[in-house]
Amino acid sequence: MSTEPTVSKTLPGFILSMAWNSYMQKLQSDPLLTKAVTSAILSVFSDVFAKRMKQMPLRSSTAMNELTIGLVLRGPLIHAFHNFLDKVIFKGRNQSSAAVVIGKLAIDQLLFAPIFTSLYFYVQGLFEDRGIAVTTQKLKKELPGIMRSNWSVWVPANFLNYLFIPLELRVLFGSVISFFWNAYLISRASRPAR
Repeated sequence: MSTEPTVSKTLPGFILSMAWNSYMQKLQSDPLLTKAVTSAILSVFSDVFAKRMKQMPLRSSTAMNELTIGLVLRGPLIHAFHNFLDKVIFKGRNQSSAAVVIGKLAIDQLLFAPIFTSLYFYVQGLFEDRGIAVTTQKLKKELPGIMRSNWSVWVPANFLNYLFIPLELRVLFGSVISFFWNAYLISRASRPAR
């Protein structure tokens, strides 16, 4: 009797293993592009998910906007931000120490998150042909509530991210969490200003 598993039982595992190994190789050979593409794909899926949850029609233009935001803005900026934290701000420190994790969380949530959210709103406004004044008005109204929601999601998520996830996988971990967060943010940023 053979101890080797049958192909039918291991094929999905084999495919997932191959995909994961390929992804990890791409992270090593071209980390910025890999993270940008990952973010772009998940941003599009978030847009589709947000539209389906709100029973809104799908539009290729909004999917392209989210693809662009993920590829050009979200993926590269978050990649650079995590590298900046680990390799500049907390260089040479124990990256999983309580002081470093809390320091990263504070910088992330008190500086990076409001700036990134504001930037997202302005880019989204640009894509939707809203003027800066309208987007600014919308942002002033929406940002406090968004940040409260942000803290309820991202403080625990990034606590785990900074404590347990290696630097090269932090954007992927965040992108998985972002699938739902981006759907929320898309629904808030796409609403008309009141």
